[in-house]
Amino acid sequence: MIAKIPVCYFDTTVAFVDDDISFLHGLKMGFKDKLNAVYIDNPLMVDEIFQKRNIKNPFFKYIVDIDDIYTIGSIELSSDRRSISICNPQGANIYGLHSELFSPGKDKIISVLVLDYSMPNLMGSELCEIMKKYPCKKIMLTGDASYNMAVDMFNSKLIDRFIDKGSKDFLKDLNQQIQELKHEYFAEQTEPLWSVLPISTKNIILSQEYNLLFQAAVRNYVKEYYLLDEYGSTVFVNKSGDLKWLIIQTEEYIENCYDIALDQGVSFDILRKLKRKEFMPFVFGPQERFSKCLEAAKKLQDHNIYYYSLVEGHKDALKNLS
Repeated sequence: MIAKIPVCYFDTTVAFVDDDISFLHGLKMGFKDKLNAVYIDNPLMVDEIFQKRNIKNPFFKYIVDIDDIYTIGSIELSSDRRSISICNPQGANIYGLHSELFSPGKDKIISVLVLDYSMPNLMGSELCEIMKKYPCKKIMLTGDASYNMAVDMFNSKLIDRFIDKGSKDFLKDLNQQIQELKHEYFAEQTEPLWSVLPISTKNIILSQEYNLLFQAAVRNYVKEYYLLDEYGSTVFVNKSGDLKWLIIQTEEYIENCYDIALDQGVSFDILRKLKRKEFMPFVFGPQERFSKCLEAAKKLQDHNIYYYSLVEGHKDALKNLS
């Protein structure tokens, strides 16, 4: 079964809670430069910290009324300017989702809470009950004495994972669980938006070939990514701010681009590549002439009417998205 890809993802905060300051210091050193994290040695302060950092689900605003009509973008090719307007009956404003890229403070949202079971001021089980009002994922740190309690809490869905503090590969295993739960957090938080995406979009994103393409694109670009259109195009950003684009376009779109290129009087070589659908325009950047915006294209075998291109760079295109 193919795992559903969240329609977007960005770096969030992990909260570690333990009354043992030296243990927290060890975690801080172990995860240095790997995680955006806060370390809390007083469990009584956790609720207050969450209240300051967490906001309502930011993705509901991209679910629109059934009769809303959106101008979803304009593509300028030399003197020819095309504006596309659609009525989206499913009610998903996919084309606004990337604006979260420019949202300040989003990395302060706490998506994962890692807490010790045994704390004198407030037991981990009690803290989990208090934190049920927040959508964060929870990992319980256990010892021999608390293992059975953690199993019960997991089975009752009070926590999402648990791990023995004394395990051999503790930091490695904990980091893996955190990364997995971060993505689960976004899958859950964006579920309302996913549920109203067009069926055609879901079919593309859930296809095996798209998943393979996505994994190839997201490699080394895991800081954040955003769905850009109903075809599954996505922009990826790494920690250095470098960009990678997975661009998907329809066969009809490329054929229309061929007609425009023909009117522009571009070279025979470019016309031939467009005619054969070996190249397609990079549609998110400035497009003065086809010769400056073409990227190599390949057919999505699962969907014969779609073509894709994996492109790096184009930081100037962010201005067009803002």
